[in-house]
Amino acid sequence: MRSINGLVTQQAREGEQLDFKLKPHLPAMSRQESGSNRDIASGPTGQRHGHTGWKPEQEWAKDVCQFANHRGGLLLIGIRDADDVAVAARPFPDDPAALEQRLRVVLGNYSAPTPRIDVIIVPSAAGGSYMAVVVPPSELGPHAVTDGTSGRRRPLHFPVRHGADTRWMDEAEVADRYRRRSLARYGHEIALKEAVEAGADQLRLASGLWLYVATNPEAPAGARLDGGVCCTDR
Repeated sequence: MRSINGLVTQQAREGEQLDFKLKPHLPAMSRQESGSNRDIASGPTGQRHGHTGWKPEQEWAKDVCQFANHRGGLLLIGIRDADDVAVAARPFPDDPAALEQRLRVVLGNYSAPTPRIDVIIVPSAAGGSYMAVVVPPSELGPHAVTDGTSGRRRPLHFPVRHGADTRWMDEAEVADRYRRRSLARYGHEIALKEAVEAGADQLRLASGLWLYVATNPEAPAGARLDGGVCCTDR
């Protein structure tokens, strides 16, 4: 709670990995109420995304996907900003567990592929809660915002964080992102095959060893595994 109020006291500014929202992204709210940031057009057409008809659900998916497509970021719900500077902390009264579930469902419906998020609920002493949404950088990008429909061809919009704003990737950049994802997946498959083969060698050579476990993460993580982790005999 002190950390939330400290952002206002210190006049924290939105940036490449930090975004403020006054209220949760809910279908009943307008884009103005959700505190959306500015959109920077990309590509030869100069078309602005997020114009009239842009759904609150799409705004939520955009806010998450833009971080996942960049270096990751933190989305804080319950902070009002003026010109990208935090000016007030106002907890929301909604049931935080129900709100989190609803936002996850919306994200799944309006993004492709769906980015991973971690949600931290911060209770307020005055009642209500704040919500911190942590968006890790994704190896599965590019992540697109869709219109939420199914059964027909859906338009895809690819946002990426640009300072405190949103930039929309053009066709060439999207194609390059897909190429890099394919190369990364191929590298992962090679590494997985090597890990399995190394494990099979250990099983053949080690006396009394009947189980060998190897891990090959699909994305970077802030954790470390070493030889100190082992199993005991039963």
